[in-house]
Amino acid sequence: MDNMNNNMNGNMNYKAPAPKNGSSGLGIAAFILSLLGCTSFIGLILAIIDMASKNGKKKTFSIIALVLNGVWLLIGIAVFASGGTKNLTETKKGSSHVAETEMSGDDKKTDASSTDDADSNDDSASKDESSSDSDNSGPLSVGDTYTKSDFSITYAEFGEYKDYEDWAAPKEGNKIAYAIFNAVNNGDSDSYLSFSDFEGYANGTNVEKYFSIDSETSVNLSKGRVGTVTVAFEIPADCAMSEFEIEYTPNMWLDEKIIFVGSGDGTPVVADKSMVDITADIDSEVINEGETYDDKDVKIEYVECGELTDYDEWNDPGEGNKIIYAKFNVVNESDSDFTLAYWDFECFADNKQVEATYPGDEYSFTIDLSKGRNGKGSVAFVVPKDASDIQIEYSPSLWSNKHIIFQYKE
Repeated sequence: MDNMNNNMNGNMNYKAPAPKNGSSGLGIAAFILSLLGCTSFIGLILAIIDMASKNGKKKTFSIIALVLNGVWLLIGIAVFASGGTKNLTETKKGSSHVAETEMSGDDKKTDASSTDDADSNDDSASKDESSSDSDNSGPLSVGDTYTKSDFSITYAEFGEYKDYEDWAAPKEGNKIAYAIFNAVNNGDSDSYLSFSDFEGYANGTNVEKYFSIDSETSVNLSKGRVGTVTVAFEIPADCAMSEFEIEYTPNMWLDEKIIFVGSGDGTPVVADKSMVDITADIDSEVINEGETYDDKDVKIEYVECGELTDYDEWNDPGEGNKIIYAKFNVVNESDSDFTLAYWDFECFADNKQVEATYPGDEYSFTIDLSKGRNGKGSVAFVVPKDASDIQIEYSPSLWSNKHIIFQYKE
């Protein structure tokens, strides 16, 4: 009887471990619904609800859902605009038809000849434009780089992933293949790379993605920035790693596909040179600790920054890393409402994007300010201890390439 009481007391005193900061289920649902135009509005609502919740979960899927809804909006505007242009063009054709019938035979021949010359010039221009990109033909192996305009993706590493816990183990008869890609943006416009841009094929058959690797799955890079994306797939155990292919879609509206091939026996294969050189200069406005960013409508005061040492085991940054934080005061001086949230900030250590962390509710903040109101918020990131230049980047608008840098200094 005493043993039974002791066991009961022990069970009553047992405290379940805190869950890890995984991806939000609501965010995943928002992402799936946002893939289709007919359900994207529902995905938008779910993404907004998920963003507003302070549950410590990663909001990557909700951010992607918001981006997809923005894309759908732009498509709608483009379709509407093209419809108007088409009608205008048809009107012009109708009004010019009478003039064409009055042309002599020689005039028509001359006009046709000039049209052929114009087509020839257009073809030449297209060829010159396509030749400006690097040679991306054929399957790419570890160490190869795909470049389109000023955006480059280097195939940095490939292998079998085995460092998973029991609850995240692959299905019986399967294994996990992963790949790491390093992206460099040398262009003037922001570039985005996500796990959703990739598909996996084992012996020609599409396989499911694996989401339980604790690594960055998407990056949003401004000019001169670098980021790393890890993708993983659950494949049959009898599939040779060299027979596995990862298909990348640079543009969801075009048919272009880039193939990255697997290699080896599962042991990680790492590229000798894992990244192209950065050639673009960062020209964003820099704000130092104690200074204020002021765009006349909104003021963001950079109050404080430093290293965070008071965290629990679930937010341990890992060997060789540390957690840094930044605190802000915000004042809305515009006539419209203003929203600022933790997802408006990215962090770059020596120009390479790093992950955010959420050691407390204040680091996953969302503030909605009406005219004349003020608020405060904090962000935290995991950075290498030996990083020499740490910058926290704020994007005032999702639709522009403007960025503000809050310089970190201890």
